Amino acid sequence: AAAGLEGTYTANLPTAYDGSTPLPLVLGLHGWSQPADLLAVESDLPARGDRWRFISVTPDITRPVPLWDTALESADVQWIAALLDDLESQHCIDTNRVYVTGMSNGAMMTSTLACVMADRIAAVAPVAGLRDPEGCAPSRPVPVMTFHGTDDQYLAYEGGYGPKVSSLPSPDGNGTLGDGAIAGGSDAKPIPERVDAWAKRNDCTAAGNDQWTCPVGAEVVLSTIEGGGHTWPGSAFDANLADLMGPTSTDIDATALMWQFFATHPLAG
Repeated sequence: AAAGLEGTYTANLPTAYDGSTPLPLVLGLHGWSQPADLLAVESDLPARGDRWRFISVTPDITRPVPLWDTALESADVQWIAALLDDLESQHCIDTNRVYVTGMSNGAMMTSTLACVMADRIAAVAPVAGLRDPEGCAPSRPVPVMTFHGTDDQYLAYEGGYGPKVSSLPSPDGNGTLGDGAIAGGSDAKPIPERVDAWAKRNDCTAAGNDQWTCPVGAEVVLSTIEGGGHTWPGSAFDANLADLMGPTSTDIDATALMWQFFATHPLAG
């Protein structure tokens, strides 16, 4: 328990882990009403960690419905900071190589952590839910790689919420969100505009066609999935959920791409 919140996490220590060689850490944050173990399956982070020698952790705060409070000053942020403290004290972690990814509401939370924990998180890769939180002022430029489908029926590429959000469970688990879920502020902006806001924070210049030229080590990358749904690109798990989540691209492997991005973006020691 931390910040007054109870929670759990599942850690996968790769076969290469020996307890004395510091390994990178990748946090994977689940989506709204998505159990943490499903995020692990969807992203394939544990198996990839075994292959590419990183520790993966999928955390969850115990609530009626799995979700994150994405406010910059939320208790959830304090809870994740305490989780990192615990993980770094219990395992041999390379503290210059701590990364965060997340799906949907977990991508929103990843965005929040990039704003307020830039001193600890080397780079982030939000999937289907990058935010440009109001008041976001990272202590250093945070490299960002993000993925979003143009046919996302939950978090619309053009901004705002899609029609399927109304069927998601309300936070207390009694009923659904209904039509009261209205995206305000930056959440109403199209995804490329949100990415552009991160690019500006990192002193990048627009290079046209939703690409940016950034200082070395401060790259910002948007992968737009034409016709893609509310899915993790390359996920074999999501490919079986087309009725619920929309189409999953098999042209790219988001987990492989984000790991390549993470591996080349440590914190400057």
